[in-house]
Amino acid sequence: MQSFNELPIGETVKKALADMGFTAPTPVQAAAIPLVLNGGDLIVQAQTGTGKTATFGIPLADTVTGPGVQALVLCPTRELAVQAAEEINRLGAASGMQAVAIYGGAAYGPQLKALRQGANVIVATPGRLLDHMDKGSFDPNTVRILVLDEADEMLNMGFLEDIEAILERLPTERQTLLFSATMPEPIARLAQRFLRDPERIHIRGDGPGAAAALIEQHLVGLSSHQKLDALIRILAVEDPAGALVFRETREGVDELAHELQRRGIPVEALHGGLAQQGREAVVASLRSGRVRVVVATDVAARGLDVDRISHVINYDCPPDSEVYVHRIGRTGRAGREGKSFLFVTHRERRRLNDIERLVRARLPFYDLPTDEAVYEAVQVRRGQWLTERAASAPAEALATIDRLIEAGADPRLLAAAALEAASDAHGLRMPKLQPLEQPVRQDRARGNPQDRRDSGPVDRSHFGPMAVLKVSVGLNAHVRPADLVGAIANEADIPGKSIGGIRLDQWHSFVEVPADVAEHVLQAIQGVRIRGVAVKAQLVDSMPPREPRGFAPMAAPGGRGGYGGGHGGYGNRRRY
Repeated sequence: MQSFNELPIGETVKKALADMGFTAPTPVQAAAIPLVLNGGDLIVQAQTGTGKTATFGIPLADTVTGPGVQALVLCPTRELAVQAAEEINRLGAASGMQAVAIYGGAAYGPQLKALRQGANVIVATPGRLLDHMDKGSFDPNTVRILVLDEADEMLNMGFLEDIEAILERLPTERQTLLFSATMPEPIARLAQRFLRDPERIHIRGDGPGAAAALIEQHLVGLSSHQKLDALIRILAVEDPAGALVFRETREGVDELAHELQRRGIPVEALHGGLAQQGREAVVASLRSGRVRVVVATDVAARGLDVDRISHVINYDCPPDSEVYVHRIGRTGRAGREGKSFLFVTHRERRRLNDIERLVRARLPFYDLPTDEAVYEAVQVRRGQWLTERAASAPAEALATIDRLIEAGADPRLLAAAALEAASDAHGLRMPKLQPLEQPVRQDRARGNPQDRRDSGPVDRSHFGPMAVLKVSVGLNAHVRPADLVGAIANEADIPGKSIGGIRLDQWHSFVEVPADVAEHVLQAIQGVRIRGVAVKAQLVDSMPPREPRGFAPMAAPGGRGGYGGGHGGYGNRRRY
């Protein structure tokens, strides 16, 4: 099917599609829409970003008329419900169809008012829809079409019982459309119980590998302490129209957003801990371009469809490969191109292998931009901003400048002052960078980072000042330098070769670590078991003096056993 004009839909819907910039249907739309229009039940298995909302939205816009709630659309998240309702309303504007989004975290009043004013399509999260059904907000007996959107995600979020309760309260004579990226057993049983002889569509060409084909994916192998600097460099050089940066927890989102704001990068946080009004404001800011970087959790960004999202950055490696596909699916939507970056520490290499198997591709390594490249990119952006403003400078501003120049002011200094004043608000400030450590290029066959292959003392001068860590385990537990290096390197995600001298006494060990990551190492090592002993650690002023008894000689990481040569290898993990 080459055009929407080939579909048996009304001219008003065709015009709405043209006004929205839709020209040709996606594979899932071409396969599913005729079947939906025939009125039978349907199961569609296709990946996110393939145009599923329009797949059911177009038939709804063409067939839903008259008073009463005639269609229900269930979505896993508030954001997806809002976006689906907006798209359905755009498709059905000319035909008079009205969709209302109903979700938790918002006041009941406006939702009740919209229902009383004649909404005939409800797009809802399951919990809040059940609340309205209990309140008698609408008559469920008028519903003749039910859509389950992203059914597998609703299962993951614990909505299965709510969905079953809703289905049991709807008329049996209805059309049910089930959309899901995967088909886990509970969803298959749900379909068998509630759908009547459904047609099945599985868009195999839109699987994870194909869905990611238009997304330029990059791999950044690094240590945890490198992540913030790596992100700043990528944002500076890529200059995204819109970027989603994913973290696992609300606390992580807030922490990263705060750090970026401190460095002059305008950014917003998006997670479930925000009030609904705040979440809607963040999405609106991203959609309008008022903010171009949003740090988010997976739940908050589920179903987020914003044209401006050009980049997705996995700051925290996703817990499984399907989450990765859903994340990068926020860009490259409906045929558009996009870029994604995956941050992976060496302990997460198995997750990387799973991701690459699912997307059927080896992610290419990405070299972080140098200081010079970052400086040049920011300077170009500052120059463009200033040139654009100068082209439309208002007369009163020019009059002020003329007066200052006549009074002897330097025009260059005036322009520099104006640029500096605008830098924070427009993201034009030159970022503060750490000394560049290029990403670790992991040997996928062995899973060991290439920067851990040397086996003797190394020059650590390039790591800068050192701090001393006192660890509560020593010769009494038969600890060796290799055990300490292995534990610290792997728990704190720092290169083994960055660890300096080590001295052991009967009850303690003293280890030199780079001063700039000392606090990070201190937190990472607390409670770790080394030689069967759960250790405590603290930072001390200096390495203790050598003593003739009770101390092992100062040692650069080396020896055998433990983590393997003391260089952060992956030997027998149980040894520390």
